Amino acid sequence: MKLKLLVFFCLFALGASAQQEAKPAALTLDKAFVDKILNKKFNLLKEYISILVKKDRDNLENVVNEAMKLWNNDNKFLVTIKNKGSAAKPIIKPVRPYFSTMGKLPYKNVDITYRNYVYVGNIIKQPDGTYKGVVTFQQEFVAFDAEGNPQYHDIIDRTFEIIVVVTDVIKDGQTKETAEIFFGNMGVTDTRI
Repeated sequence: MKLKLLVFFCLFALGASAQQEAKPAALTLDKAFVDKILNKKFNLLKEYISILVKKDRDNLENVVNEAMKLWNNDNKFLVTIKNKGSAAKPIIKPVRPYFSTMGKLPYKNVDITYRNYVYVGNIIKQPDGTYKGVVTFQQEFVAFDAEGNPQYHDIIDRTFEIIVVVTDVIKDGQTKETAEIFFGNMGVTDTRI
């Protein structure tokens, strides 16, 4: 009996190892699939930022926790800061503190538009088994006061990593690969205020 279990375990381990090695070094994803997922994630991001700016203090921590699920881990966010009378300057913030800062802005509402996704390079396999690629997009940010008057407006060209986690799911006795897309580090290539 022990020999059978050992043989089964060895065959199972070899099979799992062969499946791991069979994953390609570069990943090709259907653009429509990626666009659909990115649109969904950007809509969630826009919703979370809107809630934070409205200063819903009772749900602040929950909203930040939900927003963090859009990222694979605590990546960095390059943002532009503009104080009255000074030029805009870029600073790098970890994602979680960035969200906490959104609740302290002097605005009552925001309108954020994400558009023009362009894939810059291949989605390449990383040593940890995930895949990473780079996407550029344009973000328009308009902030309003309590009366609905615009107080701040910018259009930012951003680059960001997408992290694709491919997992095997067994459904109806069949193994099928599924892909989940997360945001990675986000940067700024150009800002127009």
